[in-house]
Amino acid sequence: MTNDAPLNDEWAIRLRCRAARMSNGLSVAKCAERAGQATSTITFLESGGRRNVYLDVVWGVAKACRVHPRHLIGGWRAWDKTVEAARRLTIALEVEAAKPPTLRGAMPDLEAADLNTRRMIRQLRGVRGTPQVARDAWGKASQQSTLVRWESGEYRRIDLVRLSQLAKYFGVTTNDLVFSPATGE
Repeated sequence: MTNDAPLNDEWAIRLRCRAARMSNGLSVAKCAERAGQATSTITFLESGGRRNVYLDVVWGVAKACRVHPRHLIGGWRAWDKTVEAARRLTIALEVEAAKPPTLRGAMPDLEAADLNTRRMIRQLRGVRGTPQVARDAWGKASQQSTLVRWESGEYRRIDLVRLSQLAKYFGVTTNDLVFSPATGE
């Protein structure tokens, strides 16, 4: 990936998490402690050492940094521009300029967001068959079991990269899937 390449969803989330941690003056170890995660998990999240970016890990970073998870998942336009500029120039992040708004009020509930995400996927999928959605969103119908397991709650960890691909397929944002209330059920 060249420095001129567009910032994809996975790397945008990783950079937002790093910027939030640094802007709050937290070491990786302190962030991990506050997030209830292993230090290696936070290191791998920021560096791309593991392929998947899980909702519960990003949620923990948001809690540790006292920012709304929405800013880490879907971004904040001015913040993303600063992060993108820093990445393109391959310079250290200007963390004060990139600092997201501080969380006001209570931290959103991860379990409620998780349940809502599953409901939104079912609602948006509607009458379309699971194999068709998996094939169209992820390029292969063989991924239908992943979608079925997400919807049923069998998979407890939601991969934000795949979730953002589903969001694009449905024509909504990742934040819409996580934070917009699902109707019906």
